[in-house]
Amino acid sequence: MPTLHPKSLADPKGRTVALPDPKVSVVITSYNYENYVVRTIDSVLAQTYPNIEVIVVDDGSTDGSPAVIESYGERVRAVFKENGGQCSAVNAGYEVCTGDLAIFLDSDDALYPDAVASVVEAWSSGVAAVQYYLDIVDAEETPMGSREPAGRMPSGDLRKQLFAFGAFPFANTGGAAFSRKVLEQVMPVPVEQFWTFVDYYLAMAAAALGPIVSLDRSLGFYRIHSANLSPVSGVAAEKLREELQADYRIADVLRPLAAAQGYAIVPELPLRSPSHVKNRLVALRLDRAGHPWKDDTRLGLAWRLIVNAWRWPYYRLVTRLAVTVGALSLYLMPKAMFQRSANFVSLHFRWPKFLGGLLR
Repeated sequence: MPTLHPKSLADPKGRTVALPDPKVSVVITSYNYENYVVRTIDSVLAQTYPNIEVIVVDDGSTDGSPAVIESYGERVRAVFKENGGQCSAVNAGYEVCTGDLAIFLDSDDALYPDAVASVVEAWSSGVAAVQYYLDIVDAEETPMGSREPAGRMPSGDLRKQLFAFGAFPFANTGGAAFSRKVLEQVMPVPVEQFWTFVDYYLAMAAAALGPIVSLDRSLGFYRIHSANLSPVSGVAAEKLREELQADYRIADVLRPLAAAQGYAIVPELPLRSPSHVKNRLVALRLDRAGHPWKDDTRLGLAWRLIVNAWRWPYYRLVTRLAVTVGALSLYLMPKAMFQRSANFVSLHFRWPKFLGGLLR
């Protein structure tokens, strides 16, 4: 386990010398979230840790967000740009941030007052990232009784497992602080490849370059509302295919990083991840005609999901059993029932929440 950030060092004469506290950049990315961005900015300005710079990137909002951001004056550094998506907004914020650590926070989420202080306490110069949980709330900030991500997040040097399985349980955007030393090697985020998967890209790249510290507590909240969650079942297969393709792009990112450190990555790395195989099975059942992997079969994917559940290093016994039952249900459920129930919310949110409850 990485050591805590040292508060002092001894100089050559044996005298204790206090070290400066690391500077933390909190980059808030915003697009048409006039109703939420004030809460987000205020939560960062209210941090108990003093050495923070607050950067707000407005991604071409057409509502009242720019005026709201400007009202903070010199308390925040405002960046206004043409609309280009979350990935380009993150890149724009990184270009101007100067912190030793950087947190990229969505403008509908928020941090608790001790969030940055807790991150700094857990960080040391050799740590690639510190990640933590976010409580899930609704549009009015009413707690929904769960947190994101659903399962237990690991700590330590995860490279061996990452290069063997292609992923690990990681935090959403806003749930991690990344070392500048790591960001200098992986930024900017490739916009075309990861335009909606910024957190995925940063988490996997960071774990490939250094140890991860995961705090077993929530340091903020993740807001669920109509603008950031689609319940329409008709687009579920398309959304799942986007995630599946992102898994392969992540493997392409990891391959040279692994090779440089003496590791080898198998060609079909995503197929070792339970999440990838689950999404692939669901996408196949929702839209066989549009499924890009023509050799996939229901039985083959269900069996691979079961095998992966028992090989995946981050599951406990009860979760392995739950995923096994889930795989069988996805395989056996009648088509009409499957299509009625398999909307984006239930597939992408409720099942992980159920499994996460078993993990704790």
